[in-house]
Amino acid sequence: MELKVKDYIFIGLVIICSVLFAYQKLFNSNDENKVIPYHITATVGNTAIRADVVQTQEEMHKGLGGIESMEEDKGMLFIHESPGRHKYVMRGLLFDLDIIFIRDGVVVDIAKSVSKKYQGKIEGGDDYNYVLEMNADWVRKNNIKIGDQFISEDL
Repeated sequence: MELKVKDYIFIGLVIICSVLFAYQKLFNSNDENKVIPYHITATVGNTAIRADVVQTQEEMHKGLGGIESMEEDKGMLFIHESPGRHKYVMRGLLFDLDIIFIRDGVVVDIAKSVSKKYQGKIEGGDDYNYVLEMNADWVRKNNIKIGDQFISEDL
């Protein structure tokens, strides 16, 4: 079977349209399509950390479930669109956590050494728009307390 000129033109147009579609999806600068970096660096109090960022319902639902461990200076940061008392559970957790509740760059509450076996819901005592999960005992080791600053230039 021999291809004709019109076949080559059609194949070329399909390739061009595919490339343009992929470019538009990857580099669209619309705020509603803005993607927060998957990894950030930040400081909590005087301690530097790295964190994976999650903000979609699907990412939040999975969280750290099924992950066997985290490095000592690494955590997971959950971002909520608006402050509130969002509830968390230890679904599928294989290790214990410290959970830090943050509103507008300030630590507003802390749940220390929450057991991976805990069956209830966890929430801070005040409204927050960020939740940072770190390895259990990280808060004590780094002397983190309510009122400490949370700073990241990546957000």
